[in-house]
Amino acid sequence: MKNSYPCKVSVLCATFNHEDYLRTTLDGFLAQKTNFPYEVLVCDDASTDSTADILREYAEKHPDIIRPFYQKENLYSRRINVYDTVPIRSTPPACTTASGASPTSRTGCSSPRTATGTSPFPR
Repeated sequence: MKNSYPCKVSVLCATFNHEDYLRTTLDGFLAQKTNFPYEVLVCDDASTDSTADILREYAEKHPDIIRPFYQKENLYSRRINVYDTVPIRSTPPACTTASGASPTSRTGCSSPRTATGTSPFPR
């Protein structure tokens, strides 16, 4: 499904050195069956392994869904919430968060779900 403005759901995924898990996680996001446009915003928090390369590969293959963001220095170590650094397109904002190390493979979604991820940092 072509992701057009506005999308209905934004999935936010933070990753750091998750080369062993990222493909499975992204494949799970892409396997979702929906009747609405969605986007997957993946923020690589300055990984030192091949996480960024894998993310680039998926973003090139799925530019209408996978939106990558690459940090030059690790934000988590500076107590900055990476989810605050990415612009979402869903209107109204309907977001869920996932870790690059938490593969998702559920299929068959037919309606948007609104969820709020929790941040390890106080606001």
